[in-house]
Amino acid sequence: MNGILKELCGLALERTRRESALVPLSELKMQAKDIKGRGYAFANALRAPGLSVIAEVKKASPSKGVIDGQFDYLAIAHDYEAGG
Repeated sequence: MNGILKELCGLALERTRRESALVPLSELKMQAKDIKGRGYAFANALRAPGLSVIAEVKKASPSKGVIDGQFDYLAIAHDYEAGG
């Protein structure tokens, strides 16, 4: 595993540990039961008539490294959304 991938895996593991401490497993199971049967909004959106777009913002890629050193993912996502 190269440097950026190793770093991303470490950060993901750290985040998972931190966030799993916030909500007990029993609560997550209740939340999962509550959403069961609501349908699949993502899949339905892709099946809807017209153009469907999936957009991704990336600070870095395993092959190219850092793409944008001043990565403001929220601003970029808002720009994508505002652009339609």
